[in-house]
Amino acid sequence: MYYSVFFKLKTEENVRGILNFSSKEEIVEKIYNPYKNSGKLELENEIVSKEDIEFLQIVETGLQAPENYLNVKRYIKETKQLGEKFLNERFPNYYAKDITDEI
Repeated sequence: MYYSVFFKLKTEENVRGILNFSSKEEIVEKIYNPYKNSGKLELENEIVSKEDIEFLQIVETGLQAPENYLNVKRYIKETKQLGEKFLNERFPNYYAKDITDEI
């Protein structure tokens, strides 16, 4: 499994991503704990305040995530419709699950 973070700043139109962490623990250490504890994140070598972030989403994927957030968003929808086990076993390149609430 791979784990990626997608976020959108209030001042920008595009969704950006930090792609393909190797474990949930790595995301918790580098993204979630600083976000929760200090209200600031270092995203792509830039310190960002929690108030500047419009949304933050953590996604688990079967293979390395594509850079295009619209594809990931579609994969999340398909995974919900077709079932996690089915997609992860048969078509892992289309498996994507929003795990933001789990972390």
